[in-house]
Amino acid sequence: MGLLSPHNPALATATLDCKRPVHFYWLRGEEIIPGGHRKGHVDALRYQINDKPHNQIRISKQLSEFVPLDYSVPIEIPVMKCKPDKLPLFKRQYENNIFIGKLFF
Repeated sequence: MGLLSPHNPALATATLDCKRPVHFYWLRGEEIIPGGHRKGHVDALRYQINDKPHNQIRISKQLSEFVPLDYSVPIEIPVMKCKPDKLPLFKRQYENNIFIGKLFF
């Protein structure tokens, strides 16, 4: 990170990880189960990413905000109504596994 640290002081203390496994799990919202023996039940939307990126930059402190928290955005920000595993971002770029927490048959 030595070459970029004069341009960005946050990178002076950063470390670079190569081919390190990354595991994220989070909950976001709820959905009604469409089929199966639990049809009609409300369940939490669970997302999990198991990945092994080529490079990963780690910094010791949180990045500063790009805009202040009280900033009013002049345009409307769209809300994505689809699940992350259906977005084109997660098409097979390299070996990555995305599991939404449950399987429907």
